Amino acid sequence: MVLSTGIDIIEVSRIRKLMESSGDRFLHHHFTQDEISYCLSKKNSWVHFAGRMAAKEAVYKVLRMKWGKGFTWKNIEILNGSDGAPGVYLQGSAAQALEVSLYEELEVSLSHTDQYAAATALAWGNKSREMSNGQSHSQK
Repeated sequence: MVLSTGIDIIEVSRIRKLMESSGDRFLHHHFTQDEISYCLSKKNSWVHFAGRMAAKEAVYKVLRMKWGKGFTWKNIEILNGSDGAPGVYLQGSAAQALEVSLYEELEVSLSHTDQYAAATALAWGNKSREMSNGQSHSQK
């Protein structure tokens, strides 16, 4: 089994300042409309935006993404499932990075206080090196 972890922590005040100074421009650059709607529905929405930003950073680290390869922060979407737990939804270059990796599963965990938001991402899988490179799709 192949395993990878990523972690990130963000000062909530930094996200709050960005929201206050850049407003919609910051939000629409980093978050999908569903993420924005969810966070704005919460009291102290900046705490929830900070948590999602930390989760995106943690996923970025797990997937070992590269800037300049068509990546945008919207390629990684963090939405809560029906059970309330955050889930990771990938599009574009982030989805491609998972596809060519050795990982089959990807999860995140978020935590926050009034001052900090932290997230951990965990990826794991049993794909063979040949399968992850698109050379072979046979299973052992």
